[in-house]
Amino acid sequence: MEMKRFGLSTILVLLVVSKDLQAQESQCETGPDCIATAEYCSLGCWKDTRYDRAMSERLWDCSWSVDACGRCARDKGWRVFGLQYNGKECWSAADAAETYDKHGASDECLDGMGEMWRISVYQIRYTCTSR
Repeated sequence: MEMKRFGLSTILVLLVVSKDLQAQESQCETGPDCIATAEYCSLGCWKDTRYDRAMSERLWDCSWSVDACGRCARDKGWRVFGLQYNGKECWSAADAAETYDKHGASDECLDGMGEMWRISVYQIRYTCTSR
């Protein structure tokens, strides 16, 4: 897998996607495989609470960078994820696109990595080109 970094809120990752993953993760045309580009687009900074989490699943061992957290969310087939507590926590869920903003917006995230009870949220967007 070849990775290129283009800043904190936009990271491009080139993946060779097999037929099985092609149907699940990308909008590629039918064919044996394709090159899918995943871009992580910032959806901003949002509030979170202890007992009613903005995203219900903590992804352990996936913290410290947008790319690491995004890869873990992609591996589960999820499209929205977030970093919290200065990047020490990675969160996502199958329904994260519908729940991340339920506590309102915040301007207290640091460097796209969240903060205590603040989550920097990203959406995974795919584009695909045939091989």
